[in-house]
Amino acid sequence: MGGNQERAYFRDVLPRILLFLLLLSACPAFAAKGNWSRSATSITPCRSRRCPTISIPAPDGANIVRCTFVRDEKNDLNIPGIELETSRGSWSLPPLDAEWLFTEFDVLWSPDSKFIAITGGLNGYTESMRVFEITASGPQPIDPTVDPARDMLRRFPPCRAAGIERSVCENQEKDPFFNFAAVAWTDSHTLVLMSEVPCGSLWGGIMCQVMGYEIDLPSGRILRTMTAREFKARWQNSMPWKLDIPEPPEWQH
Repeated sequence: MGGNQERAYFRDVLPRILLFLLLLSACPAFAAKGNWSRSATSITPCRSRRCPTISIPAPDGANIVRCTFVRDEKNDLNIPGIELETSRGSWSLPPLDAEWLFTEFDVLWSPDSKFIAITGGLNGYTESMRVFEITASGPQPIDPTVDPARDMLRRFPPCRAAGIERSVCENQEKDPFFNFAAVAWTDSHTLVLMSEVPCGSLWGGIMCQVMGYEIDLPSGRILRTMTAREFKARWQNSMPWKLDIPEPPEWQH
Protein backbone atom coordinates (compact mmCIF):
# COMPACT_ATOMS: atom_id res chain seq x y z
CA MET A 1 0.00 0.00 0.00
CA GLY A 2 1.58 3.34 -1.03
CA GLY A 3 1.61 6.43 1.17
CA ASN A 4 -1.44 7.94 -0.57
CA GLN A 5 -3.28 4.66 -0.19
CA GLU A 6 -2.31 4.51 3.46
CA ARG A 7 -3.59 8.02 4.09
CA ALA A 8 -6.80 7.24 2.22
CA TYR A 9 -7.18 4.11 4.34
CA PHE A 10 -6.92 6.20 7.52
CA ARG A 11 -9.56 8.61 6.22
CA ASP A 12 -11.91 5.75 5.38
CA VAL A 13 -11.60 4.04 8.73
CA LEU A 14 -11.46 7.18 10.88
CA PRO A 15 -15.18 7.14 11.79
CA ARG A 16 -14.85 3.53 12.94
CA ILE A 17 -11.74 4.39 14.93
CA LEU A 18 -13.58 7.21 16.68
CA LEU A 19 -16.44 4.86 17.50
CA PHE A 20 -13.96 2.29 18.82
CA LEU A 21 -12.39 4.89 21.11
CA LEU A 22 -15.82 5.95 22.29
CA LEU A 23 -16.83 2.44 23.23
CA LEU A 24 -13.70 1.73 25.26
CA SER A 25 -14.14 1.79 29.03
CA ALA A 26 -13.45 5.13 30.69
CA CYS A 27 -9.97 5.70 32.08
CA PRO A 28 -7.70 8.74 32.49
CA ALA A 29 -4.75 9.50 30.24
CA PHE A 30 -1.37 8.89 31.75
CA ALA A 31 2.31 8.96 30.92
CA ALA A 32 4.11 5.63 30.90
CA LYS A 33 7.32 4.09 29.65
CA GLY A 34 7.63 4.06 25.90
CA ASN A 35 6.09 1.48 23.60
CA TRP A 36 8.77 1.76 20.91
CA SER A 37 11.69 3.05 23.00
CA ARG A 38 12.62 2.41 26.62
CA SER A 39 13.87 6.00 26.82
CA ALA A 40 10.63 7.54 25.56
CA THR A 41 7.51 8.61 27.42
CA SER A 42 4.27 7.13 26.11
CA ILE A 43 0.95 9.02 26.24
CA THR A 44 -2.16 6.88 26.37
CA PRO A 45 -5.60 8.11 25.23
CA CYS A 46 -7.92 9.78 27.72
CA ARG A 47 -11.48 8.49 27.91
CA SER A 48 -12.75 10.19 31.05
CA ARG A 49 -14.68 13.47 31.06
CA ARG A 50 -11.79 15.34 32.69
CA CYS A 51 -8.33 14.73 31.31
CA PRO A 52 -5.13 16.00 32.89
CA THR A 53 -2.52 17.90 30.94
CA ILE A 54 0.62 15.77 30.62
CA SER A 55 4.05 17.39 30.52
CA ILE A 56 7.22 15.77 29.20
CA PRO A 57 10.24 17.98 29.96
CA ALA A 58 13.37 17.93 27.84
CA PRO A 59 16.60 16.67 29.44
CA ASP A 60 17.78 20.27 29.95
CA GLY A 61 14.54 21.20 31.71
CA ALA A 62 14.11 24.28 29.52
CA ASN A 63 11.74 22.86 26.88
CA ILE A 64 8.54 20.92 27.47
CA VAL A 65 6.17 18.87 25.33
CA ARG A 66 2.62 19.12 26.63
CA CYS A 67 -0.35 16.98 25.70
CA THR A 68 -3.73 18.61 26.38
CA PHE A 69 -7.03 16.90 25.64
CA VAL A 70 -9.87 19.01 24.22
CA ARG A 71 -13.37 17.78 24.95
CA ASP A 72 -15.65 17.11 21.97
CA GLU A 73 -19.03 16.96 23.69
CA LYS A 74 -20.91 16.23 20.49
CA ASN A 75 -19.05 12.97 19.95
CA ASP A 76 -18.22 12.36 23.64
CA LEU A 77 -14.49 12.19 22.84
CA ASN A 78 -11.28 13.79 24.01
CA ILE A 79 -9.03 14.96 21.18
CA PRO A 80 -5.31 15.25 22.05
CA GLY A 81 -3.30 18.30 21.10
CA ILE A 82 0.51 18.31 21.32
CA GLU A 83 2.40 21.52 22.02
CA LEU A 84 6.02 22.50 22.44
CA GLU A 85 6.82 25.15 25.06
CA THR A 86 10.19 26.91 25.17
CA SER A 87 11.43 30.17 26.68
CA ARG A 88 10.61 31.80 23.33
CA GLY A 89 6.98 30.68 23.08
CA SER A 90 4.68 27.75 22.42
CA TRP A 91 3.78 25.95 19.19
CA SER A 92 1.40 23.20 18.16
CA LEU A 93 3.00 20.07 16.69
CA PRO A 94 1.31 20.27 13.93
CA PRO A 95 -2.52 20.22 13.38
CA LEU A 96 -4.15 16.92 14.29
CA ASP A 97 -5.35 14.83 11.35
CA ALA A 98 -6.14 11.18 10.72
CA GLU A 99 -2.47 10.25 10.69
CA TRP A 100 -1.97 11.88 14.09
CA LEU A 101 -4.97 10.26 15.77
CA PHE A 102 -2.74 7.73 17.46
CA THR A 103 -4.24 5.47 20.09
CA GLU A 104 -1.00 6.21 21.96
CA PHE A 105 2.33 7.75 21.10
CA ASP A 106 5.93 8.00 22.29
CA VAL A 107 7.79 11.25 22.87
CA LEU A 108 11.56 10.82 22.68
CA TRP A 109 13.79 13.82 23.38
CA SER A 110 17.34 13.96 22.06
CA PRO A 111 20.05 14.09 24.76
CA ASP A 112 20.78 17.77 24.02
CA SER A 113 17.05 18.71 23.97
CA LYS A 114 17.34 19.99 20.38
CA PHE A 115 15.15 17.35 18.70
CA ILE A 116 11.86 15.58 19.44
CA ALA A 117 10.93 12.23 17.87
CA ILE A 118 7.26 11.26 18.11
CA THR A 119 6.19 7.73 17.19
CA GLY A 120 2.61 6.52 17.24
CA GLY A 121 0.12 4.14 15.72
CA LEU A 122 -3.55 3.45 15.32
CA ASN A 123 -3.10 -0.28 15.65
CA GLY A 124 -0.51 -3.03 15.73
CA TYR A 125 -0.29 -3.00 11.94
CA THR A 126 1.03 0.47 11.16
CA GLU A 127 3.06 3.11 12.92
CA SER A 128 4.66 6.32 11.80
CA MET A 129 6.86 9.00 13.27
CA ARG A 130 7.62 12.71 13.19
CA VAL A 131 10.83 14.51 14.11
CA PHE A 132 11.12 18.21 14.98
CA GLU A 133 14.23 20.32 15.40
CA ILE A 134 13.90 22.97 18.11
CA THR A 135 15.03 26.32 16.70
CA ALA A 136 14.82 29.93 17.86
CA SER A 137 11.75 30.39 15.64
CA GLY A 138 10.04 27.22 16.86
CA PRO A 139 9.91 23.54 15.89
CA GLN A 140 10.93 22.67 12.34
CA PRO A 141 9.78 19.33 10.89
CA ILE A 142 12.40 16.91 9.61
CA ASP A 143 11.75 13.71 7.70
CA PRO A 144 14.51 11.22 8.60
CA THR A 145 12.79 8.39 6.72
CA VAL A 146 13.48 9.50 3.14
CA ASP A 147 16.81 7.70 2.67
CA PRO A 148 15.78 4.64 4.74
CA ALA A 149 12.61 4.29 2.64
CA ARG A 150 14.70 4.30 -0.54
CA ASP A 151 17.00 1.69 0.97
CA MET A 152 14.02 -0.49 2.00
CA LEU A 153 12.60 -0.22 -1.50
CA ARG A 154 15.93 -1.32 -2.97
CA ARG A 155 16.37 -4.25 -0.57
CA PHE A 156 12.77 -5.44 -0.76
CA PRO A 157 11.54 -4.60 -4.28
CA PRO A 158 7.76 -5.08 -4.02
CA CYS A 159 7.15 -6.22 -7.61
CA ARG A 160 9.56 -9.12 -7.09
CA ALA A 161 7.73 -10.34 -3.97
CA ALA A 162 5.81 -13.59 -4.17
CA GLY A 163 2.04 -13.33 -3.82
CA ILE A 164 1.73 -9.54 -4.13
CA GLU A 165 -0.84 -7.94 -6.43
CA ARG A 166 0.61 -6.01 -9.33
CA SER A 167 -1.35 -2.85 -8.59
CA VAL A 168 -0.20 -2.91 -4.96
CA CYS A 169 3.47 -3.34 -5.78
CA GLU A 170 3.39 -0.66 -8.48
CA ASN A 171 1.82 1.82 -6.07
CA GLN A 172 4.41 0.92 -3.45
CA GLU A 173 7.22 1.58 -5.92
CA LYS A 174 5.76 4.99 -6.84
CA ASP A 175 4.83 6.09 -3.33
CA PRO A 176 6.47 3.77 -0.78
CA PHE A 177 5.08 3.28 2.70
CA PHE A 178 6.93 1.55 5.53
CA ASN A 179 6.48 1.51 9.27
CA PHE A 180 9.04 3.64 11.09
CA ALA A 181 9.70 3.96 14.81
CA ALA A 182 12.26 5.94 16.82
CA VAL A 183 14.11 3.54 19.13
CA ALA A 184 17.03 5.51 20.64
CA TRP A 185 19.66 8.21 20.20
CA THR A 186 23.31 7.25 19.88
CA ASP A 187 24.24 10.89 20.53
CA SER A 188 22.60 14.29 20.28
CA HIS A 189 22.33 14.19 16.48
CA THR A 190 22.04 10.48 15.63
CA LEU A 191 18.61 8.87 15.77
CA VAL A 192 18.12 5.09 15.68
CA LEU A 193 15.16 4.01 13.56
CA MET A 194 13.45 0.70 12.98
CA SER A 195 11.82 0.24 9.60
CA GLU A 196 9.39 -2.54 8.77
CA VAL A 197 7.32 -3.72 5.84
CA PRO A 198 3.84 -3.91 7.43
CA CYS A 199 2.89 -7.39 8.60
CA GLY A 200 -0.07 -8.00 6.32
CA SER A 201 -0.72 -10.49 3.54
CA LEU A 202 -1.23 -7.53 1.20
CA TRP A 203 2.55 -7.25 1.08
CA GLY A 204 3.13 -10.82 -0.09
CA GLY A 205 6.57 -12.30 0.34
CA ILE A 206 8.17 -9.18 1.81
CA MET A 207 5.73 -8.66 4.69
CA CYS A 208 7.30 -8.12 8.15
CA GLN A 209 10.82 -7.53 6.82
CA VAL A 210 12.83 -5.33 9.20
CA MET A 211 15.86 -3.09 8.90
CA GLY A 212 17.56 -0.72 11.35
CA TYR A 213 19.15 2.65 10.61
CA GLU A 214 21.23 5.25 12.42
CA ILE A 215 20.38 8.65 10.94
CA ASP A 216 22.24 11.94 11.17
CA LEU A 217 20.04 14.94 11.96
CA PRO A 218 19.13 17.32 10.57
CA SER A 219 20.64 16.09 7.28
CA GLY A 220 18.76 12.76 7.25
CA ARG A 221 21.87 10.95 6.02
CA ILE A 222 22.19 7.24 6.84
CA LEU A 223 25.24 6.62 9.04
CA ARG A 224 24.69 2.92 9.65
CA THR A 225 22.46 0.30 8.02
CA MET A 226 21.60 -2.86 9.96
CA THR A 227 19.86 -6.08 9.01
CA ALA A 228 17.18 -7.28 11.41
CA ARG A 229 19.68 -9.57 13.11
CA GLU A 230 22.31 -6.83 13.42
CA PHE A 231 19.70 -4.37 14.64
CA LYS A 232 18.49 -6.77 17.31
CA ALA A 233 22.02 -7.49 18.53
CA ARG A 234 22.87 -3.80 18.74
CA TRP A 235 19.63 -2.23 19.98
CA GLN A 236 17.38 -4.85 21.58
CA ASN A 237 18.10 -3.41 25.04
CA SER A 238 16.62 -0.09 23.92
CA MET A 239 13.37 -1.70 22.75
CA PRO A 240 10.59 -2.50 25.27
CA TRP A 241 9.44 -5.45 23.17
CA LYS A 242 11.20 -8.53 21.83
CA LEU A 243 12.19 -8.07 18.21
CA ASP A 244 11.55 -11.26 16.27
CA ILE A 245 13.82 -11.92 13.30
CA PRO A 246 11.58 -12.32 10.23
CA GLU A 247 11.80 -15.25 7.88
CA PRO A 248 13.70 -14.52 4.64
CA PRO A 249 11.60 -12.78 1.99
CA GLU A 250 9.89 -14.92 -0.62
CA TRP A 251 10.47 -13.93 -4.24
CA GLN A 252 8.71 -14.74 -7.46
CA HIS A 253 10.30 -17.54 -9.47
